[in-house]
Amino acid sequence: MIKVLQNYILIQIFILYCYCDIIQYSPFEIDVKAKHQNLSEINRIKEMYSEKPDTLRFAFLTDIHENYDELQRAISSINKQKSLMFVICGGDVTNGGLVQQYNWYVDVINECRYPFLTIIGNHDYLANGKLIFEKIFGPTNSGLLISTKTKNAHPITNLLTEK
Repeated sequence: MIKVLQNYILIQIFILYCYCDIIQYSPFEIDVKAKHQNLSEINRIKEMYSEKPDTLRFAFLTDIHENYDELQRAISSINKQKSLMFVICGGDVTNGGLVQQYNWYVDVINECRYPFLTIIGNHDYLANGKLIFEKIFGPTNSGLLISTKTKNAHPITNLLTEK
């Protein structure tokens, strides 16, 4: 009986070990797929619009909360739009600030043909969410200035400020 129990425990350990990549919901995990995404997207916007835009057209979404299938449908619709400059997500891209949720989000937004900027939301701060957000997207206190009144500066400027 003890031998059977030992084998059963070994099999359970083996199964858990084999599937540990699937069960990746540790609030302490911070390995991310992408880095400095907002900065690279701002640079894309700058390259696309070296002249002052006369009209500002963008899409805005928010509160994804792990509804990545819905986000995928929204991006499919956004990709069909003509003459958008960029897309902004107003936060809450995760439900608990977990790295896997961020990685799923990044996988989906990378399908967007327009530059995609992401702002942190209150749900994104949970667990190690702020740290993960900063690794993927950059500082949480950054901004994008689009001005038609610039003389010598580029009309689209990123305002990245470190605390």
